[in-house]
Amino acid sequence: MTVEVFIINNLGMIKIISFLLGMFFIEETLFTLSFLSSQNIIGIHNIFFAFLGVIFYDVTLYFIGKSGLISPLKKFTAFTSFLRKMELKTQKFSRNKIERALFFSKFILGGRLILTMILGYRKVRFRKFFLSTVLVELVWASISISIGIFAGEGYKSFSHILSGIIFIASFITILSFVVFYIKKRMKQNI
Repeated sequence: MTVEVFIINNLGMIKIISFLLGMFFIEETLFTLSFLSSQNIIGIHNIFFAFLGVIFYDVTLYFIGKSGLISPLKKFTAFTSFLRKMELKTQKFSRNKIERALFFSKFILGGRLILTMILGYRKVRFRKFFLSTVLVELVWASISISIGIFAGEGYKSFSHILSGIIFIASFITILSFVVFYIKKRMKQNI
């Protein structure tokens, strides 16, 4: 069964898979789905479900921070020291603007996880957090999706060029063996 046949036969499942991939692999999913969409393997509407998965991931982290599950970790001085340093650096860097902090946290490995939980822990209003997250994620998703689509289009062009290069390389390789064989035979006859 090919990928295309699987996708056509399981359209509902592909939407659920897109949502779950968005939850667990975040922007990489948006990039990959847009790449596949530009190859006409999946529909572009699946990117929307991955986007919803990304938003769900951020909201879940926010509520984990808000729920107090982090509170038992406050017993450890290393954790409280780390938390205090992260809060100070976030405030200094973002100038107390949530949108700015959320946007730049996307560039730092683990930054999104920590910052989102800290915002929940510090009891930032959910409405403000949610609107900021959606706004930042729309900007970030447009970047990821654009890169994915351009990469997909570039891949089509590159694969077309590569097939020509492979043909030429094969021709040159065969021609080299033929020339080598002819020279070897000529030396033997002399």
